[in-house]
Amino acid sequence: MATHLLHKAPCSVLIARPRGEHLRRVLVGIDGSSTSVLALAVAAELALRLDCGLEKLVAHGGAAVHDPEVVARLAPDVE
Repeated sequence: MATHLLHKAPCSVLIARPRGEHLRRVLVGIDGSSTSVLALAVAAELALRLDCGLEKLVAHGGAAVHDPEVVARLAPDVE
C-alpha cells in the first residue's frame, strides 16, 4: 500500500516508522518542481525537529527531472 501511495499520490507523501523508534534520517525526493521544493523544506524542518540526518534524492529512472538547475542550487549534495 505504501509503495502504491508513494508512486500514485498527487501530493507529498510521508512514510514513517511506528512511534517510539528513533529516526536516523529523513529522505526526500526532489525534482526541482515547486512541490518538491516545498517537500524539501518540510523534510528539513522535520529532520531538525527530530535531530536526525537529511538526505536528498533525485531518481533518474522514471520521469524527467523537472528543473535540474533548481535541484543543483537547493541540493548540491544530492544523490
